[in-house]
Amino acid sequence: MAIAQYAEWFACFAVPGMLAMFFLTATVFIGLASRFTEEQDREWWAAPAHGF
Repeated sequence: MAIAQYAEWFACFAVPGMLAMFFLTATVFIGLASRFTEEQDREWWAAPAHGF
């Protein structure tokens, strides 16, 4: 199987997949770190997610 055969699938799903993994990882990190942070820190971390 040629790699070029899957180029369209990669172009369609690679960026959304990477963004989903990044935001899932960030969400888990913020959730776990919430024991050691204050409300202002969580608000600051949530601000970039509002753009997406």
